[in-house]
Amino acid sequence: QERSNYLGRARMVQDRLPDNFLLFLSDIEIENNDRHQVLHNYMWENVFLPAQDYIDESPDIFQAYIDEAVDIVKNPDASVELNVVAQHLTIKYVMRALFDIEVTDPQLLTLNALFFEGGEGNFLGNAMQPFAQREDNEDVRANYEFFVNLVATTSPIVLAYEPSTESKNLTRYEYADLLFSSAGIAGFLGLGVLSTSILTVLPSDYPVDVNNSTDVLLTVLETARINPPVNNINFILQEARSFTIRGEEVEFPAGTIVAASIGLASVDPNRFPDPLTFDSTRPNLKQDMLNFNGIGFNPEGAGKRLCIGRNVAISMATDLLVALRS
Repeated sequence: QERSNYLGRARMVQDRLPDNFLLFLSDIEIENNDRHQVLHNYMWENVFLPAQDYIDESPDIFQAYIDEAVDIVKNPDASVELNVVAQHLTIKYVMRALFDIEVTDPQLLTLNALFFEGGEGNFLGNAMQPFAQREDNEDVRANYEFFVNLVATTSPIVLAYEPSTESKNLTRYEYADLLFSSAGIAGFLGLGVLSTSILTVLPSDYPVDVNNSTDVLLTVLETARINPPVNNINFILQEARSFTIRGEEVEFPAGTIVAASIGLASVDPNRFPDPLTFDSTRPNLKQDMLNFNGIGFNPEGAGKRLCIGRNVAISMATDLLVALRS
């Protein structure tokens, strides 16, 4: 893979994102620089594994977030958009799981504006061409830095952090910046899409045995197949290849950076027959799914390129599905 200054299909103003943002650090491995792998592994061992333990050991805390969202969804008098319910749930769940921070209502609205809403207040919009203004948006920067400081000064996992060679000697603020940007850009957005899909894409009459954890998991994976949380992955052509563009064959040389559509691949009828029909019993679902930045589904959830927040996302999505159908 190589991303250059792209986030999926979006061309970014790279200096408006953290210096140690993992998606961009992956490029330097081409030069035999191990910074991406070291930080990836450090976050996996010291943040995401403990987060999963926290979820497993404190189910009441996280179930309360789920139940609050489900109560809103099931309330016939509630006039709220389902995607907003999913976004708020995701923000609360991720901030608590990773940082043990219970966000206030004003903080929740600010985080939602930073990562989900369009307009000038959006963190990614402020860093995305051609929408980014010539000057960095001061309000966006101030809001973003407020939450980095909140993580750096109140999160137990960050307060316990000490710079070392195992973390490439990041300062505590740099570490908080890396973690919060990862939580926001990958965690909020990706899990926000998945949880919204649980509420909107999964057919309401589709049978799910909520007492069967395998059935619940496969239903979530099929939901993610039909509407992938992340739609693109960038990679380098290892050899020259021709593509049909507007009806014409165009050849690209080896070394060209291209974006592959996970969304289109996930509804390829050659791999998934009758691809738009929701069917969690597909025999190749686990084997051929492309979500979470990897091919297939391994139970552990670890891997050099695999989304390190996958298990946290699966925990919330499966619990949400069970609560909805219970």
